[in-house]
Amino acid sequence: MGFFDQLSKKASDTMQNAKDKTSKISSEMKLKSQFSDKKDRITVLYSEIGKEVYNNFVKGINENTDVVTEKLKEISSINEELKGINKELLNLRGIKVCPSCGEQIPTGSDFCPKCGNKVVEVAENAPETAKEAEVTEEPKSEESKEEN
Repeated sequence: MGFFDQLSKKASDTMQNAKDKTSKISSEMKLKSQFSDKKDRITVLYSEIGKEVYNNFVKGINENTDVVTEKLKEISSINEELKGINKELLNLRGIKVCPSCGEQIPTGSDFCPKCGNKVVEVAENAPETAKEAEVTEEPKSEESKEEN
């Protein structure tokens, strides 16, 4: 291959890598936005539940009303969606979660560096006995982990 052919190939490879990274960043930003929107919705629902419970208390009603129950179901549904978004974000970053301790570890790892347990890939239809990390906030990037 001549010099210009090699240069052309290298430029083409560099452009493809840049395109792939841009696509990955775009996907990650979209998922982060969805994650944030859903967390904001949960905050609103908590507030609405609190108001409803207080109003019921004032009226002398001590049990959940249908309104409260529906909002609780919506929060549960959103939390399931957040788990899916979290899983997608981790996958984009090449990270998986240790089923034993919940630590985030590189996808290719056979053992968890925190607890030392062998990490077995959990199938999509795995039994519920596998421990899942609770989604409470957006997963940390490698950069923010280094800062902590």
